[in-house]
Amino acid sequence: MNFFKPLVIVIVVIHMVDVHAKPQTLKVGAAFPTGLKILGDAILGLKNDVESISDGKIKLQISEPGKPYNALDLLDEVSSGKNIQSSWAGSGYWAKKIPASPFFSAYPFGPGMSEYLAWYYHGGGEDLHREMYKRYNYNVHPFVCGVISPETGGWFNKEIKSIKDFKGLRMRVYGYAGDVLKKFGAIPVEAGASQIRPMYQEGKLDAFEFSMPAIDELFKFSELSKLNYFPSWFQQTTLLELLINKDTWKSLGPANQTLIEVACKANISRSLALAEATQFGPMKKNMEDGVKIKKYNKDILKSLKQAWIEIADKHASEDLFFNDVYKSITDFRLKYKIWHKNAFLK
Repeated sequence: MNFFKPLVIVIVVIHMVDVHAKPQTLKVGAAFPTGLKILGDAILGLKNDVESISDGKIKLQISEPGKPYNALDLLDEVSSGKNIQSSWAGSGYWAKKIPASPFFSAYPFGPGMSEYLAWYYHGGGEDLHREMYKRYNYNVHPFVCGVISPETGGWFNKEIKSIKDFKGLRMRVYGYAGDVLKKFGAIPVEAGASQIRPMYQEGKLDAFEFSMPAIDELFKFSELSKLNYFPSWFQQTTLLELLINKDTWKSLGPANQTLIEVACKANISRSLALAEATQFGPMKKNMEDGVKIKKYNKDILKSLKQAWIEIADKHASEDLFFNDVYKSITDFRLKYKIWHKNAFLK
């Protein structure tokens, strides 16, 4: 059976229904450069699908990061709808405004890809995602519109043999992982991809993480460090988010709304497959270049996980919506556990 045949039929029907629609351009602010492997490929793939299927009736006009909107400004910009009507990012970028937002992107000791999507589409995640923005008074309509593989667990200037080795370590790290590492005396550092190399070379960083091997390769991080740790306990899966201004969303009409929904679901499978297919090559090359692939031991992971649970419990006690989402995904994962434990080869 051709998996994509039903999708093609749906798309053809959508196109026929909407053939007389007035052309509409969505200005999209991107948090990732369109030239960046996988993350950029995904938004360009979405653009191609939407424009092709709609026969040019919907166009996506993509602005590169910082031109003129920085990633952290995108949520407010899309909500206002004045300058841009859409954004391509990860909801974790809004964590300082909405503490629960990383649950719809990536969070410490989060689920694998299939489990994450199962919760999102069949465990209440999608409804909570939409409720989140309504609860915090943002005028946006959200989608999960891509999924990428686990990241690396970090690049280090020394071996991490016990949890004590994090003490005093200055590490560029994402999101709530920084709060976790603080509990063990580490010093989390915020830095963009272009800042990592000079900061590490100048001794301002002792360790860093950025992305998957295929993306890290673009920045030649293997030239900086020969110790690459796995697994990424802070980003096992990353959901990518498309936001559309709610007024703009309503103006698209039912057929074009369905077109974008279907295109995003197609983009999920495409981005997931591309990410999974492109990691082993860079890892092999890293090893040939002298990089040692290391694994965090069980005691370290146990300590990190316990610290995350303490942090999450504190946020849940302080923020009602954080508690709602945390409870939803935790309860789903507890029920999923019997399937995960028995169904998959270890």
